[in-house]
Amino acid sequence: MLKLFQYNWQVRDDWFTWCEDMSAEELVKKRVGGFGSILHTLFHIVDVEYMWILGLRGESVPEEPLFE
Repeated sequence: MLKLFQYNWQVRDDWFTWCEDMSAEELVKKRVGGFGSILHTLFHIVDVEYMWILGLRGESVPEEPLFE
């Protein structure tokens, strides 16, 4: 399980690094698939990761997404 988390975080970090050189316009540009834009898709990924961590720690998960 730890290897899967490490891989997931590495890929996520690679995406964040890739996005550093993108303009704000490109990050919010409407796209097909995902959550409509690169930025909203990344927000979703971070939000779901946080919910998984809370669940694994036995803490309650917020009903509303944290990153909207």
